[in-house]
Amino acid sequence: MPFFNRFGVKNLVVNDLEVGDDIAVSNDNGIVDSNGNSMLLFSEVGSAVNYVDIQNAASGSAPAISVLGATANITMSLKPKGTGGLRIFGSTAGAANIMLNEDQDNGTNFTKIQAAANIASNHTYTLPAALPSVDKIMKSDSSGNLSWVDDSPPANDLNVILHNQIFS
Repeated sequence: MPFFNRFGVKNLVVNDLEVGDDIAVSNDNGIVDSNGNSMLLFSEVGSAVNYVDIQNAASGSAPAISVLGATANITMSLKPKGTGGLRIFGSTAGAANIMLNEDQDNGTNFTKIQAAANIASNHTYTLPAALPSVDKIMKSDSSGNLSWVDDSPPANDLNVILHNQIFS
């Protein structure tokens, strides 16, 4: 039951709400929609020293969700349920992408992995279960299974590799 309904308040409209310091949320409570359905729930760990920080941004820069706290190295976890996954949407201006930034003290360069702008159907790439024991390249089969293969062409390959040879 939402907090205000416990006191007989059925509809409370607040245009702007300013809270001086902290907002306390009791166990099993959070933000609910107009039907009382959960939208955002908070749970606590008794000895917590780490937290999530959400930062807004000025025009031209990106808002940030960070994990901060007393621990030196903190991993952020996103935990889908069942066979669900993490989905990143594109926009009308471009396909979805993931940008992996370099170490912050080296600069702001990144490596980007991007979806095609127009995909005929869903497809999945499945990574190999282990690293190769020697240098190899990655190959995909028609089902999207990725595997490690030798970095030279197979014996029946009709392509010819020519080094420093000129033919006329």
